[in-house]
Amino acid sequence: MPVPLDCAAVGDDGSVVTVGVCQPIRRFEGDNAPAVMERRIWVIRSNGTIDESRTEGFNRALDDFQEKHKRGMGDCYTRIAFYTGDRLGIVVDVPRSPQEASPIDREMGILVLRADGSYEGLYYALAASKSGALFTEDPRQVGIDAQREWLRKQYAPENLVEYIVLDEDNSTLRDRAPAYPEKPLTISLVGIGRKVIREITLQTQRVHEGGKLLVEPGARIDSQGRLYIPGRLTRRQIHPIDVPDQQLDLGLEDGYVIARFKPDGQFDGIVARLKIPVYRCRPWQLWDIDASGNLYSLEFEEKGVVIRMVSPTPAQSADTRAGIRAQR
Repeated sequence: MPVPLDCAAVGDDGSVVTVGVCQPIRRFEGDNAPAVMERRIWVIRSNGTIDESRTEGFNRALDDFQEKHKRGMGDCYTRIAFYTGDRLGIVVDVPRSPQEASPIDREMGILVLRADGSYEGLYYALAASKSGALFTEDPRQVGIDAQREWLRKQYAPENLVEYIVLDEDNSTLRDRAPAYPEKPLTISLVGIGRKVIREITLQTQRVHEGGKLLVEPGARIDSQGRLYIPGRLTRRQIHPIDVPDQQLDLGLEDGYVIARFKPDGQFDGIVARLKIPVYRCRPWQLWDIDASGNLYSLEFEEKGVVIRMVSPTPAQSADTRAGIRAQR
């Protein structure tokens, strides 16, 4: 079974979970055979076979959530927040225009599905840890009324910031998008069951010290409570690189950065700067952190793809190459 990678994650046991973003994923027995089944979630073992038990359990949990909360068929599952093998955290979103605060009729957040067919949430979370034991909840987004107001303010014309993208021939694209708050933001660090562990005041105003930073999805937290948030700069450039044996270049857009905050909310700096492929790319899939806070990202070069690592320890924070290269 070919595995769609639009929304996928790998568990510690080597299994792969893949989630249909806005529609179910069809299973085919062969290249030219008709679909025999469709599900929103599939779990594939490391040997390539379908894990029927976990597949059934996660889908049963999702169906139960949709039925009890009268969600209907309008939800999209845009990202996987974490996958431990027996628990799966998915970001539940509502289709709407990315350029405006379209009305929403249901809550958004992180839904935690269990392989036994039960579920937790929603968590009104900005991010989750890889173990699914920690979440950072944004009080501006707790409940549907708060989420509607948050979207209204987020996309109000006076709160949008202009950005410019320069093409390789110096032609320009101009548009406007939301930026991170210019004042400190208080969030909650919560555990399983939304039990509040502590309140944290993020020094979000400091992410703008090198210029305005636009909001990007895909934040993460490590086991120590350090928060990593991605963003984009307001002036970006597209850099083409030659791809051997391919007619077209690979366009890479700079200006994608990752900011880190300490467990007490203090700004810890911009810890990674990435160049992102222009077409059909989901940037949050090009970087990740481990439980210790080591940050891994992909760097595209003409000879292949390099994995870069950044340590969470200030004294060792210089970028190091992981020594892994995929040759084209």
